[in-house]
Amino acid sequence: MAAPPGLPKWLLDCKAQITDSPEWGALTRELFDAIQQQLTESKVTYFTDLSEAEKTLFMQRAAKAIQHGKSFQNLQVNVSHSLDQHLNNQVAKELLEDFPVITKSDLVLGHARDGSVALLKKWPEMKNKLHLCLNQTLPDRLRQIAWKLFLHNPNLKKQYVEILQSDAKNVMSILDLEIVQKSQHLLENEYTFQELAGSVSILNAMKSTLSYYHARKRTQTSLIDSDYMLVVPFLVTSLATVHPDQLSHRNSIALLIEEYITFMKQRPGYMRESWTEDYKTAMQNFTDTVATLLEKHDEELATHIMNLFSPTEGEMGTHETLVEGLRAIVRPMVRSLFVGFLQLDTVMYVWDQYIIGLDVAEYDIVPVFTVITLMLLRDHILECDIPVGIETVLGDHALKLKKEQYMYEVNRNFFNDLNALLNKDRMDMPILDPTQSLGLPGPWTHWSSDKIPPRLKAHDRRQAREEREAQKLRNVQEQREAEENRKQMELQERMEEEERLRKLMEEDRKRIEEDRLYLEDQLEFERKRRIESERHAKEEIEGLKKEIDELRKLRERPWPDEVETNYQPQSRESKDTRLDQPPPVSAATHDTKTWGAPPSVQTTQTPPPGTGRRKVAETVTLNLLERVMDSVNYLGHSEGREKETLDRETRNGLKDYSRAYEEAQVEVFGRKLRQEEWDEMEDNERTEMRDKVMEIVWQKYEDKYAASLPQ
Repeated sequence: MAAPPGLPKWLLDCKAQITDSPEWGALTRELFDAIQQQLTESKVTYFTDLSEAEKTLFMQRAAKAIQHGKSFQNLQVNVSHSLDQHLNNQVAKELLEDFPVITKSDLVLGHARDGSVALLKKWPEMKNKLHLCLNQTLPDRLRQIAWKLFLHNPNLKKQYVEILQSDAKNVMSILDLEIVQKSQHLLENEYTFQELAGSVSILNAMKSTLSYYHARKRTQTSLIDSDYMLVVPFLVTSLATVHPDQLSHRNSIALLIEEYITFMKQRPGYMRESWTEDYKTAMQNFTDTVATLLEKHDEELATHIMNLFSPTEGEMGTHETLVEGLRAIVRPMVRSLFVGFLQLDTVMYVWDQYIIGLDVAEYDIVPVFTVITLMLLRDHILECDIPVGIETVLGDHALKLKKEQYMYEVNRNFFNDLNALLNKDRMDMPILDPTQSLGLPGPWTHWSSDKIPPRLKAHDRRQAREEREAQKLRNVQEQREAEENRKQMELQERMEEEERLRKLMEEDRKRIEEDRLYLEDQLEFERKRRIESERHAKEEIEGLKKEIDELRKLRERPWPDEVETNYQPQSRESKDTRLDQPPPVSAATHDTKTWGAPPSVQTTQTPPPGTGRRKVAETVTLNLLERVMDSVNYLGHSEGREKETLDRETRNGLKDYSRAYEEAQVEVFGRKLRQEEWDEMEDNERTEMRDKVMEIVWQKYEDKYAASLPQ
């Protein structure tokens, strides 16, 4: 039969031996008879007619009915003997063939751990069997699978992966930078976290977990310090079986987020923020439990704390006084579940005992560990004369406590009560302590009595050695392929990043080229406009010259003393049909002017009767000068909306020039100079300073022009 993946061979051999044993057959027959009796009493013909819930109920009743019978006890003895035999055989083979450097006890514990992990992976619903690990430190791999089972929430992990695939920005908090800085500061400066400091992958995993947790809260309020502290044990658990560089991978971060958020949701009310609904009641019950346990196990210490928090000096405190005092001194330690107050090794032991009881509502070991902490520091606390001194003792001396001290106190004072809470609904199962085996033979008794397996022949040993070498080569090849795949992925990511940068550079070049073409078009338009303006000015000058020539001709003619003339100087509006066309649009103002048609009827000015030749000449000259002034004024200042726009731009330009000139003086001299200070300078110095000032003014105008260009 092929072995299922992940199950050790010695465990499968043990299972095969048990299922083929007569003890197993006797037990299954008794179980069948018990189920058949229930079917008869319930008037049910076939077991398959029952629903799944009914089948489970019938099986539980039948198992409970036979669990104290002789067949069940015989099977327990057989199971213990079989496990002992096959595990001992496996360890003996390794000692003979591989010559390991570790001891036999380490090999036994390692195989037992691997077997437990494999069984939990195959049957996760058996996680309640971990209650047998009460007051025991879990091995790294067993701790990892235990935390994963008790904090399992596939919806959280699925939701994170979906959001990450749709838009990675949605898994980041708006305070992502603040979370990074606080996480880095915590890892580098907290004494108990020194082994985690300096790793970018660990920092990234911590930041990603906290950032997604804050993004889910949909608030702009910063995370509190305990939120940062509570993520550290999950990092330590992951690092037990994962290299730090792999901790920032998506699967590792998804598992961290799943366990962390599930833990934060399931934590008791006294560990939450003070503004939550159930905090006040939960904290009151918690401190009352701590006070009761402390009074029971260390009355002297409880009395001392009562007196310290007594409102009246010299007056004996009460139970309520002790409760209020404990609330003040233990809240920081409890909110972080001892993280930062104890060494990480001790913290992991405390968290193991807390997590394996999450499936039992009545089980809460945090008050017990709180009382043990105070009892272990009793000598320092009894020396305190003020309440603040107890907080100082917890901060300075709790770091020196070892997990063995906690295990000893739990076993001496609290184990029976905790075990009763944790296993009150559990069927009786064999336990590892021989003194509590209820008369059954102790487990692992055959190590000293079983015969060592016979030594293999030379060709068998050679074949086994070749198989091991081939397996090592396969492992090396797999590692090499994994490394090559990682390098290829990094190369692909690098190429994608280069392609993205190349596209950005190409877009920048296109934008710069478009800006250049736009500026060239603007320059060409301005040049044409200036040429057109010069042409109009030349035409205007030519027209004026012609009028002057006509006036000269009129002066050369003989003028009568009294003559009526119909001469009228040509007005600007009627001079040339070309002026009927609108001028080109100015790039500075972009104003559009509508030019009307010239008047179709011209009025005739007749000099008054009695005027002579001189009077006519003066009239013509005045009209000519007035026309010249109108033309010059039109060329220099325009008229209508264009004149208003030009005046406004001129005023703004003068203001900008004055402001730039003053700023340039401040940059050169540190202040604005008065006119008399300019006059007091030497000519060469004044010329040099004015050149510097004008150079800065010109630079400011160039910067202003560059900023106005379209991006």
